[in-house]
Amino acid sequence: CSPGRLGAWLESQAARGMLLRRVHKNSFYFKEGPPRRMKYFIDAHKNIAPGYFDIHTQAGFTLVSDLPQQFGRIFIWSREQVDNAVLHGLYIDREERLACARRFLSINLKQACFFLGMGAFYLFLGWWALRSLKGFLLLQIIWAPLILLWLIRIAEHLYALCLSIITYRHEKRAVSTCN
Repeated sequence: CSPGRLGAWLESQAARGMLLRRVHKNSFYFKEGPPRRMKYFIDAHKNIAPGYFDIHTQAGFTLVSDLPQQFGRIFIWSREQVDNAVLHGLYIDREERLACARRFLSINLKQACFFLGMGAFYLFLGWWALRSLKGFLLLQIIWAPLILLWLIRIAEHLYALCLSIITYRHEKRAVSTCN
């Protein structure tokens, strides 16, 4: 999911009284309470600059989740909106938003390439096993679902990559129209 859509979804959940407490793998854990106006910001980094956490904390954001990825880290920050003040995310400047989208694209591109390479290897290995082990039905039964699972995993990463490309192009278009 794109960072903007995920943030909007988390904000809608908070408005219903479901506050994000943590994220583990692909599971979101919420705490039920009174509806609150929250702002969520999703950020991605490969290398964390000194002071990264201090800057965000000084801006009033609280780190909800730190999600280590294979080729980077994704952070989910939250901040409660007080009164009727307009609360912006951490990256208000369009150039900064474009850089954030570029980081997401980079992480997803690397993950997709990795899984495509691994998937091609496993598909070749599976194809070879199915062809050369014709008499071993048990091995064929084991390899066929593994091939299917790798195809599903590859499709997931390609979908995430497509969403990252769309988000990046949207941010790039927004920057070019403002200049």
